[in-house]
Amino acid sequence: MFGRFFRSGVADPAAAGARAFSALTAAAGATPAAPRYDLRTLVQVTFGIAAAAAALVTGGLAAVTHLDAKIEATNVKIDATTQDTNNKIDNKIDATINKIDNKIDATINKIDNKIDASTKDTNARFDATNNKIDALGAEVRSSFSALREDMRRRDDRLEQMLGTTRVLEGDVGRLMDAALGRQQQQQRREPPPSAGDERRPAAAGARAFSALTAAAGATPAAPRFDLRTLVQVTFGIAAAAAALVAGGWVAVTHLDAKIEATNVKIDATTQDTNNKIDNKIDATNNKIDALGAEVRSSFSALREDMRRRDDRLEQMLGTTRVLEGDVGRLMDAALGRQQQQQRREPPPSAGDE
Repeated sequence: MFGRFFRSGVADPAAAGARAFSALTAAAGATPAAPRYDLRTLVQVTFGIAAAAAALVTGGLAAVTHLDAKIEATNVKIDATTQDTNNKIDNKIDATINKIDNKIDATINKIDNKIDASTKDTNARFDATNNKIDALGAEVRSSFSALREDMRRRDDRLEQMLGTTRVLEGDVGRLMDAALGRQQQQQRREPPPSAGDERRPAAAGARAFSALTAAAGATPAAPRFDLRTLVQVTFGIAAAAAALVAGGWVAVTHLDAKIEATNVKIDATTQDTNNKIDNKIDATNNKIDALGAEVRSSFSALREDMRRRDDRLEQMLGTTRVLEGDVGRLMDAALGRQQQQQRREPPPSAGDE
């Protein structure tokens, strides 16, 4: 109480002491009449009153000092408590931010790992598909080269046979003119119309292969990843982190739910991308299989055409043998020799053919 009065400036120590002394004398009641004291007694009483007042003032100052010390200690304690509370709040906020950062880093790492895994798997699948296409192309080129070489040899043999046939036809004509007394004919027979078409099997095979490759079309390109979705996911995570820092621990639960939803969305996007890639690869493989079937069918048609060529070659050989017999008989008739019973052997080149 004294400290409050002194700090507020309502009273001073002397006035307070006087009031306290008045209260004491009032509580003691009225002083009974007494005989008058002498001067010595009055002086002693006066000094006693002054000493009591001084004691009251000293006690009040001591109480005020003690109260001030207690208030100061309380203020120090309050400051320490406030600082500790602030430190705890800062630690909580730092822990929250660290947790958010860790979750964001984990999510980003998960996205990167999923993209890397999907990219590696896609590259491996397309590498396998490209290797399959390259192997098929090499096999087709090798088979066509072998067929062209075989057909070239067959064309050479056919040309030789046609040349021999033309020579024999000329000889037969001259011998028949000599035997029948007709003039020698200058015009030689033209080759059959089909012979000209059969002289270019390589060009026909090349045109067939070009038609096959044009019908197959270009290999479909790999689907691009949805970068816009990934950017939206990243900015969504950043926005959730900002909300968590501003809102405190209540936002952590919300962020967990949002990150979980983001992970689900990422998984769904990755699965959808993988499904699209698988579908593309399956379509490419189906196209390759169809191309292989068409190539095999073309090879079968080429083999059938070669078989027909062989049949024509055999017919040509038979015709050549007949012409050789006719030439022999005509030469015998033209020279007046007797008909020989033994037929001449075919020339060496005809026998090789």
